[in-house]
Amino acid sequence: MDEKQKISAEILDEISQGETLEVEFKHDHKDFSDTLVTKAVVALANAEGGRIYVGVKNNCEIVGSKRLKDEYWKNESAIEGMILSSTTPSHGTKVSVLAHDEHKIICIHVPKAKTTIGTSSGLYLKRRINSKGEPENQPMTPDEIFGGITRLGTNDFSATVLNGLSYQDIDLQLAD
Repeated sequence: MDEKQKISAEILDEISQGETLEVEFKHDHKDFSDTLVTKAVVALANAEGGRIYVGVKNNCEIVGSKRLKDEYWKNESAIEGMILSSTTPSHGTKVSVLAHDEHKIICIHVPKAKTTIGTSSGLYLKRRINSKGEPENQPMTPDEIFGGITRLGTNDFSATVLNGLSYQDIDLQLAD
């Protein structure tokens, strides 16, 4: 990661528009953690997907990511791996480090999930507009979790009806 990609005019414009349902800023202050990033990934993935910019304040100020000083956060693949291992089912992202003036930020591109995903600790979130008209990550209801799974075509195959088969056809002990 010696050479950093320069922030494009499109990304600068996107940042200047502020947070939306598809854009989230994370200022990696003292409360920043891998869990905070995972929750943001889950919320975006369960909505329309989007981008997380680490090193940008909520007021759109690019301050740079302090985490890039940590050896772990210098490696894009390590961040992608952390997200994969912290989501269930595992959800792939694309991480890049972008340079703007003297600041470097982390951009996490989050594709829309094909099925409902959660954190490995069982938290399901979705990006929504709150009562103040601002985007935020809110818990999903059980109906939304299940609806997202069935709506997207993922099924519990252990509950599939196997028409035309008898118990003897599927009894593994009779197969000997």
